[in-house]
Amino acid sequence: LDASAATSCFGQLAKLCEKRGIFLFAAGVLPRVECMLRSHEVSLKFEEEVEWKQSILLNEDKRNGKLILFETLFEALEFSERLLIQSKSRHGHENLIRSDVSQLNSHLIDSNSSHHKLTYIFTNILREELSEDEKSLIDGIGPYYEETTFRGGEPIFQKDTHPDAFYIVLKGAVAVPRDRKRSEKIASPKVLSSSNLMEMSLSSSNLMAIGDDDTSSSLISSFHNVGGIFGYCDFLLKRQRTFHAYASGDATAVARFTSQSLETMKRDDWPLYVIVQNLLLQASLMDLANCTCHN
Repeated sequence: LDASAATSCFGQLAKLCEKRGIFLFAAGVLPRVECMLRSHEVSLKFEEEVEWKQSILLNEDKRNGKLILFETLFEALEFSERLLIQSKSRHGHENLIRSDVSQLNSHLIDSNSSHHKLTYIFTNILREELSEDEKSLIDGIGPYYEETTFRGGEPIFQKDTHPDAFYIVLKGAVAVPRDRKRSEKIASPKVLSSSNLMEMSLSSSNLMAIGDDDTSSSLISSFHNVGGIFGYCDFLLKRQRTFHAYASGDATAVARFTSQSLETMKRDDWPLYVIVQNLLLQASLMDLANCTCHN
């Protein structure tokens, strides 16, 4: 991407979208391209972009005719969904929209739910209605995973360790920090709360400091909420972990699946194994879509 293409293509597209009341977002932009877009005023400067995102979430109508940048597809989608919810709320349709996470949580904490908690999670991730037979199969998944609970700030696994398992978030949230020299500085659960993101930028760098002083501050790369699958790509490729994972708050619960448990499932319950493989395929595709490594 050169300067001419940045201004004549993306710049013009953003202005055309603005005239029709459309926001133009981009996710996973290469650092060189981001620099080109910002320096030629196709995108806002970083500080201006943070301010714009915060103001637009406060229902302030600020059209700018710029290409707005996000680091991952998840962040761009979450931001878009929040704008959609706000739009419906302003027109008196608050009850028309309910977040998938809220629905998941309601099922997971309801002791009278008719299915296993992972059944609701699988249905949400696969984005398709499962038959009652398939739900009954997933209800029998209990013997094939281990549920573990962590305190806020406690590591679930560390970078450069052996990928002996992958995980699904059952309760709370899991924080994935950016690389930093002093990983031990994650200590306080309060700074890892995903709810704090409501007040922060959902931009090409989430402004989530996790050190306890200014000189050692770092940033959160992403959060995995209820239903989030993490650690699978490294597990599948049998490579050392490429990131750290920490519990975002107290009583964070995850389901831990090992290669041995999957082999047992494959041998003893083939139909369930097929459903799980379909789920993991969807999860790995989302991981690839949200890859922020530019090597």
